[in-house]
Amino acid sequence: MKDFRKLLQGKYFLGILLSVSVISLTLSPAFAESETPVKPETEPLRIETFSDRKTLKEGEEIGIKVWIDSELIDHTTVTVFFPESQLDLKENLSCQNGVKKNYSCEVDLPRSNPVNFAFTGKKKGKFSLLIQVSGENTKTKQEITERQQIQDIEIQEQAQWGSKLLSSPFLGVLIGGVLTIVTTVFTNWLQSSLAKGQRREWIKTNLPAQLELTRQAIFQRRETGFELWMDKLRTEGYYTELQRFARRKPGHEDLAEQLLNIAFRLRDYEQDRKTFPLKELEEEHREIAQDLEQIIRIMKNT
Repeated sequence: MKDFRKLLQGKYFLGILLSVSVISLTLSPAFAESETPVKPETEPLRIETFSDRKTLKEGEEIGIKVWIDSELIDHTTVTVFFPESQLDLKENLSCQNGVKKNYSCEVDLPRSNPVNFAFTGKKKGKFSLLIQVSGENTKTKQEITERQQIQDIEIQEQAQWGSKLLSSPFLGVLIGGVLTIVTTVFTNWLQSSLAKGQRREWIKTNLPAQLELTRQAIFQRRETGFELWMDKLRTEGYYTELQRFARRKPGHEDLAEQLLNIAFRLRDYEQDRKTFPLKELEEEHREIAQDLEQIIRIMKNT
């Protein structure tokens, strides 16, 4: 009788053990799936705006570039809002490779080039530009709109020193004014030359070194710090100096725009890196590194 009870107890514990094992095996895939990182949804519409200068004189031109990227939209309308009392839209230079409608430009996506707008300054003062990009989500059929503002653009009045001097009735005032103007012009020229030399030296020396650090960071899956050199190019004069530098490289006149395109793609890299820090380097990120290497080689080839 005791042996029979022991046998029943043994079967009882064996049944419990088997039940626990089956439940564990059943739940294991569920736990495994719950631990798998879920990649966040792609931003439906990404834009980046850029102006080639922040100050200009009456009659001078200013160019606006709008970079657009989306995996959910195949057609967008780009509209620029600006003060018509201070700017004139240059019809022949705006909305190339697109359909122009008033102050808007309709383009298809994807596209590798920016949407361009060109203006002429006509009245002095400070103002801002508003860029609006909108399109229909091909999946949800919902209208999506993104806006960015370019602030603190200034139009300066053209100097009319000659007429002011000739109208002066006093010779002493005239001479003093001439000396003041000559001194001011020379000082401004000297400061401008020094600043231009500093920008040229940064483009030739510092920029390639910073691009190389960014390139190495991609292979090491680290933060690239591309904002450092991108913010520098946003500073007045540096982007223009890079364009001037590129014109001395036959066949690579679009070097400045290539670099802006790479900076736009690096934003995606930073987002992927934060989401999947241990993930193997993707092919698209390798292409960014290769494009950086090519630009570095072009810049160092004097």
